[in-house]
Amino acid sequence: METSTSVPLRERLASRMPAEIPWTWAATAFLLLLGNTLLDWLSYIHPIGHLNITPWNPNTGFSFAMILLFGRKFLPCFIAAPLIADLTLRGGELPLVVEFLSTLAYVSGYSVILYFISPPARAFDLTLPTIRDVALLCGITCLGAAVSSFALVAVLAFFDYIDSTLVITAFVRGWIGDAIGLAVVVPLILIIGARRLPEPRFASDTIKALAIFGAVSVVFGLAASAQFQLFYLIFLPIIWIAFVDGLPRTSLALALTQVVIVYWMQVTFHDDTAVVTFQVMLYLLAITGLLSGALVSQSRQTEELLRAQRESAARSARLMSMGALGAAIAHEINQPLTAIGTYAEIARRELERTDVVSPTTSQALSNISAQVKRTAGIVRQMRELVALDRFEPLPVDLRELLSAPVVQLNLKKQTAPSIQIREDIPPDLPRLLVERLPFEQVIGNLLRNAVEAIRAGRRAEGKVVISARPTGPGRVCISIADTGPGFPSDFDLAGSTSLKSTKPDGMGLGLVICRTIIEQHGGSLSIESSGDGATVRVNIKAEQ
Repeated sequence: METSTSVPLRERLASRMPAEIPWTWAATAFLLLLGNTLLDWLSYIHPIGHLNITPWNPNTGFSFAMILLFGRKFLPCFIAAPLIADLTLRGGELPLVVEFLSTLAYVSGYSVILYFISPPARAFDLTLPTIRDVALLCGITCLGAAVSSFALVAVLAFFDYIDSTLVITAFVRGWIGDAIGLAVVVPLILIIGARRLPEPRFASDTIKALAIFGAVSVVFGLAASAQFQLFYLIFLPIIWIAFVDGLPRTSLALALTQVVIVYWMQVTFHDDTAVVTFQVMLYLLAITGLLSGALVSQSRQTEELLRAQRESAARSARLMSMGALGAAIAHEINQPLTAIGTYAEIARRELERTDVVSPTTSQALSNISAQVKRTAGIVRQMRELVALDRFEPLPVDLRELLSAPVVQLNLKKQTAPSIQIREDIPPDLPRLLVERLPFEQVIGNLLRNAVEAIRAGRRAEGKVVISARPTGPGRVCISIADTGPGFPSDFDLAGSTSLKSTKPDGMGLGLVICRTIIEQHGGSLSIESSGDGATVRVNIKAEQ
């Protein structure tokens, strides 16, 4: 299984871009500059004087995340973005020299940090799979925000554009404002870039969004003195979402919460001296939500890993039992088979020597010897099937693969003419990556099971449908559906490593062997059953 760090995130992003979109350096640079300017305009609230020092700076987080995604070559755009935004949105507020020097001072700390942590460097996993990665990202961005805010305020104070009494306030407001924007925007963009956003669930997502709106509205609808005391109410929906859904949905919830809070602050909040207090609360809210969501996501990943390890152990146990069974069968059967073949050959030669044997008898004895050799070969092959290193998968067309078992089943239809066998295979289906002989045996076994199930159910007529569809890049799902009685309600293929059978005279080898072969090919076997029949699905690798 490919890990999240095996392919750089920016390369996976590039590979997912549609071919017709010229996703070039210029296009990415334009997106970075445009996004930074737009977010700067939207978040320009409660500034200190006419300076771009505000309580919430998502534009910095957007530019920071873009450099993490696409690499150091976009650092010049990161440096130019705040200068372009200032000149576009607030042109003329500062002399050009002061504008340039303050911008250069502001981006210096971030640029140094980004140079050492952005691709090709790997300070942490950009897909944020663990709480360590999230904590490291929060620590790095908080440090960068402090350095950059200090440098910006120092330049502005040097040129007397900040009153000496406001230096500390400006530094703290700029620091925490950047830290909030980075903590909320960077994880969200990284999650979007890694395509970890969950599928929408309308009812559930609506309830959680209403809970966020309700909590924020209650807090900001109170008197100013009570807002600080009851701000913890906003933590409740965030922590709820984090523990129910993990990091991806928590990142979305934090972004929504920040937007709603900033809107309320813009509309109803007029106490400029309390802005820093609210900023600290907002930052603590973001960090609490991120770390809680990361903890839940990591715990679920650990559970999934343990489940995969249990399945691997069960598969290994199944393979060991199959290997022992194959060796025992080969040992016990080969000896009598060899004796039968030898006796048949001796009888044929003796009868030919007496000149009393008919050609038919001689041919029958020759056929016995040939079939004995063929049976011995099959036993040997079945023993080798459980060897993990014996497979050499090659591209195989499913229609060709189906021809042999389908023909054999059609020959048996003389005894069951009411059973119809139908194929539903699209002409452009990718070729399977399998070893032909063992996979033919898998398909043949599953088809025989379907026909025998219909016969055992004493149905007046029956149908077996073999269909296949691509399920993603490099994967194909083969379905064999029958109109038999279905599997028993207590039949659990996934939870068993022992041999079991649904037939009165069965040994339980069929599905176990099939599942073993399929898993050795990197695939999976699953079953579905109802009163109208059963469906066996084989998910297997295919050409991309």
